[in-house]
Amino acid sequence: MTTEVKSKRTALVRSSELQSTVLTGAGFEGVRQTRLIDATHGSVHQEVVIMELAPGGVIPGHFHPFEESFFMLEGEALYAVGGESYRITKGGYGFAPIAAPHAWRNTSDRPARWIEVRAPQPKTVADARGTYAYPELSAPQGGREVTLEDPTLRHVGLHEPDQMPPYGPIAMRGMVYYCVKHISARLLVQDALGAVQHLTFLAQLPPTPADKRDAVDVMQANPVNKTHYHQYEEVYHFLQGRGLAHLDQESFEVGPGDTILAGVGGSHAVVNIGDEPLLWLETMTPRPPEQNSMFWEKDWAALTALPVTEGS
Repeated sequence: MTTEVKSKRTALVRSSELQSTVLTGAGFEGVRQTRLIDATHGSVHQEVVIMELAPGGVIPGHFHPFEESFFMLEGEALYAVGGESYRITKGGYGFAPIAAPHAWRNTSDRPARWIEVRAPQPKTVADARGTYAYPELSAPQGGREVTLEDPTLRHVGLHEPDQMPPYGPIAMRGMVYYCVKHISARLLVQDALGAVQHLTFLAQLPPTPADKRDAVDVMQANPVNKTHYHQYEEVYHFLQGRGLAHLDQESFEVGPGDTILAGVGGSHAVVNIGDEPLLWLETMTPRPPEQNSMFWEKDWAALTALPVTEGS
């Protein structure tokens, strides 16, 4: 018997390839969805989509057997979860725990667009693909403002551009690495909001010096200096700037609206090759372990390999 091994564990989805579809169902009004990453791209742990809610649109009360988080890209909408209702504006983010009823309504005069992460990946069970009606929860008619100073907020938060930390070594869950020396990262969906299945955060790289922007010099000449892999999935959705993504021995230029999947064991790296900061929203699922959550190919390549063959 021959076992086929799939060596490519990464994927790139261009913004130009995306197509939105209308979501219909009891109580749904003015809802469109655009799939970014799902099982068709090789993901096994998550689903990442862009949701659009038209003025006057409604997503009725419902719940899921997966965590669901969001980051508002454009516009504003009202969001109900955990017995509270909030007005979510651009930069707002939030989270619905597993089996927690939630609902949306757009009372503004322009569409609201947000990126949404679902983990574990939705599964079809008895003709339902992970969405179950909760008619006891009505779509909100109003909501409290989400501010940085409110210590009573639950399941939601707000990001403003000036909140990105200074550039420096990465220091997040299970990650304190000299290999990433100049990055800014801000956690969004995490323990504080109640997430246990996944993390989301914003990451930003500064512009690369002009004399190092050539793709060959930056990445392709020696990609092993930048690439790494790990035991969880990551998705990067680019929001600003111009970057070079190295995925399983191939390099691609990326920009706003592009999305990449780094699957379990998939080699990947991203560098900034533009004139402005490179900013993306990143997901991790399952959540990284507290130790040894990332493996740098450069470090392991420097070790003396012990050739081992398997006989009959």
